[in-house]
Parts: sequence; C-alpha cells; structure tokens
Amino acid sequence: MYIVDTPGQIEVFSWSASGTIISQMLSASFPSALVYVIDLVRCQNPNTFMSNMLFCCSILYKLRLPMIVVFNKTDVADPEQVKKWLKDYESFTEDLKKNETYLASLSRSLALSLDEFYNDINAVYLSSMTGDGFQDFFAATEKAREEYYNVFLPDLEKRMQSNLAEKKRVEEEMSKFHNQMAQDKKSELDKMYPNVAKDNTGSKSLYQQKAQGKTKMDEVKEKFDEMKLEDEKTQ
Repeated sequence: MYIVDTPGQIEVFSWSASGTIISQMLSASFPSALVYVIDLVRCQNPNTFMSNMLFCCSILYKLRLPMIVVFNKTDVADPEQVKKWLKDYESFTEDLKKNETYLASLSRSLALSLDEFYNDINAVYLSSMTGDGFQDFFAATEKAREEYYNVFLPDLEKRMQSNLAEKKRVEEEMSKFHNQMAQDKKSELDKMYPNVAKDNTGSKSLYQQKAQGKTKMDEVKEKFDEMKLEDEKTQ
C-alpha cells in the first residue's frame, strides 16, 4: 500500500488541472482511494463540522474515487460527538439550535441534503500520535479497494472510452475544418489569378505546381544550370 501526500492546499489540488491529472494517472494504474484527514479538534463545533463535510463531499464529487474520511487526534478530542452527528440528524439540528444565526440555518439545510451521504461514508477515528485506530484505517482501505473494483473502476473505464470517442470526434472535426480551409484558399486563388490558373495545354496552375515543389520556371532554371555546367567542362 502506498500513501501519496498531494501537494498544496486541498482546494487548489482538487480543483486544479494538475490535481485531476495526478489523481487520474494513479487511479488508472492501480486501485486508488481518497483519504481525507480532518482535525477532530476543529469538528467540535457543528458549523465547522459541516464545513469539513462539504469539503469532503466536493472532493468526492470532483475526483470520483472511493473515500476514507479520517478524523485524527482522538488523543486530544472525544470523537463520540462527531459519531453521533454522522448517524443522527436530529441530534445535529438540536446542537445547532444553540446558535441561531444565518450560518447555523445554512448548516441545518446542508445537513439534511447530506444525510444520505453520511449513511455511506467510510469514516475512521484515530490518533497519529498514539497509533490508536490504525487497524480500523487498514480495514477501511480494504473496503475502499473492493469499492474501487465494484463501483469506480467500471465508471472509470466508461469515462475513458467516452474521452477517446470525444477525442476522435474532435480530430474528425478538425480534419474537416482544414480540408474546407484548403478548398476555400484554392477558390480564392483561382478568383485572384484567373489568367494563370491554366495555360493553353491545360497544365496545372503555377501555385499548384509550387505547392508540389517545382514550377516550369524551376525546370528551365535547372536546364540552364546543366547547360552552363557542360560549357564549363568543355572549356
């Protein structure tokens, strides 16, 4: 198992082109999962807890990979309150009532929207200081691995096929565009130089000959050079 620490702030990484490229490269190479680490100390307030959940949901929506939500620092803060909020919407709203502000009202509405998301969340609680809870984390990675093969890999393959089809369509459109441009340019040249489009023998126009790399003037010049070279030899 490899753990890759993504560069920069999570907002920058998840919504930047480089973040998408890195995540797609890794997920296309071997089973991959997102590990979103949350400071448990900063989740004791229901508003900051909701803020972290929104970040979590947005990253899952953007990168579309199995996710493990890790609440760290259980040696400093009690995780029971967070566990209760994740399982019981009514408990979360009751705690929000203690702070009747616009932000609390917004958090209450968002919690109702994310209620189904909470039911399927793969959350673990651990302490990086003491090592407590790491067995649960390893078990969560196995669950995420199964989810990758059963849910996300088929979706990834479907998206890759769709991208290839879109790339092929764009290439065909560009080819049609270039062909049309060439035809338009030829028509424009024929209108600009009608007297040189063809000579009396029906030969190709000068610009057509030039496009092929040689004109009649070039042939005359070559013959002149050959004659000059023969004269020099005879002298």
